[in-house]
Amino acid sequence: MFVGVMLSLLVHGVLLVLQFDVAGLGLPDGIFSKTERRGIEPSIVLKLEPLPPPSAAQNAVALPKPVVVPKATENSSTTTVALRPAEPATVALRPAEPDAALQEAAALQAKELELARQEAQRLEAVRQDAARLAAAMQLAAQLEAAAAQARQSELARQAALQQEQANQEAQRLEVTRQDAARMEAAKQLAAQREAERQAAAQLEAAAAQARQTELTRQAALQQEQANQEAQRLEAVRQDAARVEAARLLLAQRETERQAAVQQEAARAEAARQLAAQREAERQAVVQREAAASQARQSELARQAALQQEQARQEAQRLEAARQDAARAEAARQLAAQREAESQAAAQREAAAAQARQNELMRQAAQQQEQARQEAQRVEAARQDAARAEAARALAAQREGERQAAAQREAAAAQARQSELARQAALQQEQARLEAQRIEAARQDAARAQAARQLAAQRAEPVREPPAEPPAPVEKARRPTLIGRPDRDARLAVYAEIWSQSVQQNADFELLNAAKSGPYTDPIVTVTLRIDGSLDSIAFKRSSGTAAIDAAIRQVITSLAPFKRIPRELALDYDVVEVTRLWTFDSGLRLIKTGR
Repeated sequence: MFVGVMLSLLVHGVLLVLQFDVAGLGLPDGIFSKTERRGIEPSIVLKLEPLPPPSAAQNAVALPKPVVVPKATENSSTTTVALRPAEPATVALRPAEPDAALQEAAALQAKELELARQEAQRLEAVRQDAARLAAAMQLAAQLEAAAAQARQSELARQAALQQEQANQEAQRLEVTRQDAARMEAAKQLAAQREAERQAAAQLEAAAAQARQTELTRQAALQQEQANQEAQRLEAVRQDAARVEAARLLLAQRETERQAAVQQEAARAEAARQLAAQREAERQAVVQREAAASQARQSELARQAALQQEQARQEAQRLEAARQDAARAEAARQLAAQREAESQAAAQREAAAAQARQNELMRQAAQQQEQARQEAQRVEAARQDAARAEAARALAAQREGERQAAAQREAAAAQARQSELARQAALQQEQARLEAQRIEAARQDAARAQAARQLAAQRAEPVREPPAEPPAPVEKARRPTLIGRPDRDARLAVYAEIWSQSVQQNADFELLNAAKSGPYTDPIVTVTLRIDGSLDSIAFKRSSGTAAIDAAIRQVITSLAPFKRIPRELALDYDVVEVTRLWTFDSGLRLIKTGR
């Protein structure tokens, strides 16, 4: 554009110099007259007339008469000077002509010839100046044509540049739209995963309820076993009393000893059979419990397989989405190719843009207005994309929280599986202890039978030494319960029952309202007395938020006093410490943690 302007200025400067005869530029001054500058045809007439003869016509000499005739052609500023000989003049010869007249005629003729030569030289100079002027005008026309061509090329380049900018803007808008679509898909996926997480949480709540029911059933079963054990001990005690009465009556009723011994043997056999029957029933209960544990493990395996199937389906869905994206990319490349072809056609069309220059200027103004509107629209799209990005970041944060909850849930599932294995081992240990106890009772019965037989042989009562009072049991101080591998199974059962009670009865809304910012799941140690009253609350790891710690203290204090520590634990312990990891994402959960 700048080059075209400079060329135009140069051409107009040359024309002005030629028009106004500016000196000092290497051009002749005064080439044209004022009339020629106004475009008027010149009219130059040059006539040379001979002098009249001094004497008679006989001595006259015919001399040539130069005549200048201007000849102008149409549409041309060049003046053509034609020299034609004058008509011959008859010179009469006189016999006696003075020398002065001849000399004067010769001088006049020479002067005229000199004037004709000078005029011819001036006209030649005029012709050359006209030729130079024509060359200068032709050069100016060429420069003007070159400037017009440069302007046309500049217009074509600007049109191509605007087209390229429009294409780039369209591609950027397409990328923005695709990013917004991906963000929308990510948001929908996050919503779907959130729904799945809530469904999993509901399933977990149902499983927790089922576990609570199972714990209640196990507690009832343990209570039933304790009642049966008490009945069995009462039966043993009554048997011992009957043995003692038989021993006291043995001296008085020697004749009835044999019958009493047989009856006692029959009762011992019945007791043994009853013990064997109870052992068989207990083993059946253990087998049923093992079968239930196997069923729970199968259910866990089925859930793991279901999760793997869901992961596989998710991978297939992601692969389908990737293929759709590839097809969309191929379509975009095809559209870009077609756009390139259309650009080539537009470039070819730009070759004829000179005739539509005014239209192009109007279109350029319109395109600028459209570009301004497009910039406003792009700014709106950018703000929408920013909001979508914020939504995506929020969805990603929630997805991270959900994954963390899923990891905690997986850890809890692993802990529950370990707890089931520990309970199975505990039940096997209890079965072994029960078998040892029954074997000891059988051996005691055999020793009692041998003693009775020995007393019958000696036929005199044998006074047994008084039984020594049981040695006092020294109470352990502050046993700590913080993990699955607790050595005392009774303490583990009590701590689990206490945790379930807190989870079911705590005010979750109070804890949820205290979550005003980022926090860490706290680890809390609660110390309980024998009567179930609260001894102390200590935080092994704080949540990092004073409101959450205060809410936890308020929840524990509001639930106190708790259930009394069982009597068999009260004989060995005076206080019990329970340490749990508190989590409250979608519901309160107390999880056992390592030391």
